[in-house]
Amino acid sequence: MNHMMTILILTIVGALIGWITNIFAIKLLFRPLNPIKIPFTPFVLIGLIPKRRAELAKTIGEVVAHELLSVEELIDETVTDEDLREIKGYVKRKIKTVIDEKMSIVPFPFKAMIQGPIDQMIDEEVDQGLNEVIVNIKDIVQTRLNIEQLVEKNINALDLKELEQIILKVAKKELRHIEWLGFCLGGLIGLVQGVILMYL
Repeated sequence: MNHMMTILILTIVGALIGWITNIFAIKLLFRPLNPIKIPFTPFVLIGLIPKRRAELAKTIGEVVAHELLSVEELIDETVTDEDLREIKGYVKRKIKTVIDEKMSIVPFPFKAMIQGPIDQMIDEEVDQGLNEVIVNIKDIVQTRLNIEQLVEKNINALDLKELEQIILKVAKKELRHIEWLGFCLGGLIGLVQGVILMYL
């Protein structure tokens, strides 16, 4: 019975040590937010994320820009083919309305003769012109918009507490698993120690 109590105590203590250690390890990812110098030593305490924020922001910016989202994809998702058809249709209708108004003084037989070729010319020119405009807009946006720098700048602009809250919100479940994994591993180590002590 005495051995069983020893094993039980070692298992519980090991589990608690593993759990608390992992809680502290997770906290040390973020805290302390500002550097704290340990007196009489060259060491400075600061959380991993506050210490490496600039590097982290740069890496996230690179991943977002090169792996997740390109400027071209952003434009393609923002302006769809249906949007382009609607824009072209609107421009064509506007041009045709203006031409109809200007041609109101032209006698009907002449107007009827030239209406078809004019409509065809409008359709062709508007399609070609808008396609060129869209290509030019894409080039301009790609030149001016740097997703990597934008993401990096916004992450660096975040308050450290705000950044901590975002990371905790995203990885809350996984961090909780790490805590419980520490509990289980600590308990297992305590159990093994108890069994070894029992046979010594």
